[in-house]
Amino acid sequence: MKSIKSVQQQSLEFVVLLLGATLLVAALSLMPVFDYYIYVEGARAWMAGSSRLYDPQAAGFYYAPWAMVLLVPLSFLPNNVSQAIVNLLSALAMVWSVRALVPTASKNVLALALLSPWMLNLLLIGQWDCFIIAGLVAAWIAVQRKQPWWLGMALLVVATKPTYALIGVLLVLSCLRDWHWREGLKMLVLPLLVGVGSLLIFGWDWPLRYLFFVRDNPPEAYSIAVRTMFGLPLTLLIAALLGIWWIWRPRSFGLHHEDIMLALLMNLIISPYLSTYHLVVALPAHAWVMRRSWVLGLALSGYAFFAFTLFFLRISLLPSTLYLLGLMILMLIMWHKERHAA
Repeated sequence: MKSIKSVQQQSLEFVVLLLGATLLVAALSLMPVFDYYIYVEGARAWMAGSSRLYDPQAAGFYYAPWAMVLLVPLSFLPNNVSQAIVNLLSALAMVWSVRALVPTASKNVLALALLSPWMLNLLLIGQWDCFIIAGLVAAWIAVQRKQPWWLGMALLVVATKPTYALIGVLLVLSCLRDWHWREGLKMLVLPLLVGVGSLLIFGWDWPLRYLFFVRDNPPEAYSIAVRTMFGLPLTLLIAALLGIWWIWRPRSFGLHHEDIMLALLMNLIISPYLSTYHLVVALPAHAWVMRRSWVLGLALSGYAFFAFTLFFLRISLLPSTLYLLGLMILMLIMWHKERHAA
């Protein structure tokens, strides 16, 4: 049994964490509201019956409808407060994701990851991408531990905005070939229930409405996508050359931390639209590099701020794209050397 002193210490730690979280939300609520306003207003429009989602009344809402599980409760709060809560959860999701993918990362590495310009950009506008990274990491852990229920839940989180984690999801699901068919059925139960429920609540045609809405209203502003910078043929060539090197590894060596990080980077490279805040998806890989070489990690961080400054001032978008490509190539080289040294 735990001693009274131990219970009191744990209670005190909980109170301190709760107080710290409250103060952090209060501080974050001072930030202006940008993109987050679009999503929370979409939730309010849906609740008011003026929108079915994926229509002009909820313009800019690109999430899957079950994102309403979080957005509807938050919509009852002032925008700055609810955005602060989302930002706090995003920061926690990023810390957990980096910890899971780079378990030897120090507190300094974690701090530098959170202080990257991409993360600061995401927190400023209140975006969702850290949840997608955490969902993919949770799915990978669930596969390693053979936890089908948790895998189903994690995939639902990723599916709220799957564009930047699709390759990682396919990589994780490829490992299910070793599972018993009953475990596969358990994994499907929750996604199927939520999927059917979403058709009943948001309309049987919401997937079609979503596809037509994205087709007619694609996000295009200030894209730093490799395709935008270099054209589709060169993008496909880059993706092929980088992908061939490591796509065989899960079959030969199992699914490693590095495979998940490389899958996230590959997804960014082939994405048709990319903004600077999407580069938070690359932060676990950046932390991995920094864990192995402070010099290279700090050089990448310095370059990231330089690239973001040029993007923010609309001087040039290309340096942000080159950050992504450079990080991918650097990680491939460093991991290759590690495997040969071992």
